[in-house]
Amino acid sequence: MLTDVSGTDILRAYQILFSPAEQYVRHAFPFSLVRNLDPLAVKTAFRKKALETHPDRARVLGREEDEQADLFRQVQRAYEVLLPVVEKREAVERKVREAAQAPRRDRGFSSFSQKPQGTFGRKPPAYYYGAIPQQKLRLGHFLYYSGMISWQNLIGAVTYHMRSRPRYGEIALGWRMITPEELMAALGGREHGERIGETLRRVELLSDFQHLAILGKQKKFHILFGQFFVNEGILSQRQLDIAVRRAIRHNGAVESMRFRFRR
Repeated sequence: MLTDVSGTDILRAYQILFSPAEQYVRHAFPFSLVRNLDPLAVKTAFRKKALETHPDRARVLGREEDEQADLFRQVQRAYEVLLPVVEKREAVERKVREAAQAPRRDRGFSSFSQKPQGTFGRKPPAYYYGAIPQQKLRLGHFLYYSGMISWQNLIGAVTYHMRSRPRYGEIALGWRMITPEELMAALGGREHGERIGETLRRVELLSDFQHLAILGKQKKFHILFGQFFVNEGILSQRQLDIAVRRAIRHNGAVESMRFRFRR
């Protein structure tokens, strides 16, 4: 659920389906809202937004047909991002509840993980139970799938990084490199998985020099993702260092396996 879609993608999809358009750029929301969604709520929101933005309603709403079609495509993309995330989360939580009825299985991290909490020393349901996915993982995802941090810990880290670092688009707006209308148009035309900076350069709204200047501004507020867990007392520095090395080995092994299959 977390390996194919970034936190920014999830945030954007949620805002399109559930929030007014004027909140897309300027306002964040508690990430726990996505945590509490169910597939039915996502499907209901999609049907409502799809009816509102269908190109056939352009004339009724006094909009250009191309503009209405762009809005409709945004709603479709948001649904395709958010529904699999919610369905996967429900499947994982169901598996966790089932596993909570059995003793915890040691996956080799017992000497480095947090001390389990809860009845009879079992971890609470927010922790992942199961094998680590055999695909390349970002550090936060590797920590979660290894049982070293909980789901709430991971979401907390993602939210912290999103709030502590100024957004790319906000910097570009603040420096008057682009207008709000240009930013909204770029967000609507962004390809799946494409970063907003890449979009703005692709449509030639920003130069390479402006792009580097914005990244430099963001970097001033950047801390390493894993350091959040040390600062919050979730992991020790030693635990984090060991996990980083294991994540690198895991991703290396996955990449090596893919290379052998491609040959």
